[in-house]
Amino acid sequence: MSYTLFSELESDVNAYMEASLSTTQLQPLVLTAEDRINSLVVLPNAKKEVTHSIGVGGFGLVNLPDDFYGFISVSINPDNLTSDYIFLEQKSIDFMETAFPAANATGVPRYYAIEINSSVADTGKQLQYAPKVATGTYRLNIKYIGKPASITDSTAAYIAMEFPEALFYGTLVEVANFLKEDQSIIANFENRFQQAMARVKNTVDGRMATDQYRSGETRINPS
Repeated sequence: MSYTLFSELESDVNAYMEASLSTTQLQPLVLTAEDRINSLVVLPNAKKEVTHSIGVGGFGLVNLPDDFYGFISVSINPDNLTSDYIFLEQKSIDFMETAFPAANATGVPRYYAIEINSSVADTGKQLQYAPKVATGTYRLNIKYIGKPASITDSTAAYIAMEFPEALFYGTLVEVANFLKEDQSIIANFENRFQQAMARVKNTVDGRMATDQYRSGETRINPS
């Protein structure tokens, strides 16, 4: 079983629940289930990267992507991509202001932090680095966890194709709550969802994150 279209999931959910939820009613419930899955495991297609060119005269701030969830790493290197990467260390804004109290402090960027800025659309967040660039131009590489494509608006939603069972039972939990089903029914769906998520984690955090040559055989948690 896998889902490549939202209509396929919609049909299965309505058939299983003996319901007739419309697309408009079901979409927000599926989105909630997807958000829940994405909060429990970092899927391979959630790992993304954006780059910025930073140089002298910059304000030490760059906008974060619209789908930003969290950082994987931040690094810099000269425009020549064959040069060594310099990885920045994540600190608080207070730390950076203490380390570089002068607003015009310059050098090779060493630290970064999240700056809250409500004027930035969607995320309301920026990446601030310190110190500001003294000379030359650098490429700023931001590897981050982003929001994967949703089956509600994509025919290539990773979770729907690779782990449809988790999406199906996660959606059933939301639908059962929406329909005010008996708590025993909701608990059963929740239990099936947790079993499916255990298999997702075993695959993503186990088999996809290691190899047997270096780590030995993956230990699988029973579910």
